[in-house]
Amino acid sequence: YWEALQRDRRVVVDDAESDPRTQKLYAERLHHLGCVAILDVAIQSRKEIVGIFSFHLIELRRPWTAEDELLVRAVANLVALTFERSGRLGAERAVLAQASRLTVQNAALVEITHLLGGEMDFDLSLRRINDISAMALDLTASSIWRLDENSGISRLVDQYHAPKKAHR
Repeated sequence: YWEALQRDRRVVVDDAESDPRTQKLYAERLHHLGCVAILDVAIQSRKEIVGIFSFHLIELRRPWTAEDELLVRAVANLVALTFERSGRLGAERAVLAQASRLTVQNAALVEITHLLGGEMDFDLSLRRINDISAMALDLTASSIWRLDENSGISRLVDQYHAPKKAHR
């Protein structure tokens, strides 16, 4: 069954009990369902099977028509297109989110550059840079330390803690 589905992208069987492609499947599952015929079509995305549309005739014996198969193949193709579109939309959302983060980070760098070139007290500049950097990186906390050149002892210049977000 699986080899036939992979090779032909469909398995159309009017007698599931006697067809060699479905005899094992019939004995294991289809018989218990009362299934006498199946029309299975692969849902294919980028040349890989990502799903299967499986239609069964229960107790009613009739051959599958070309129209039956055409309808199932059309639906499988539409589902495959939707599947691919969904994947693309997810990737596009991720790219947009990354672009948004980069825009925020770029603006932070511009602001930090202005601070470093200004006349503001150095420790005050470091505090503001710490805040700007933490917000640009969407952090909940950060700190900035200065080392004393002579003693090697560090001194806390600033700690940033993001405002708590309201829970809904």
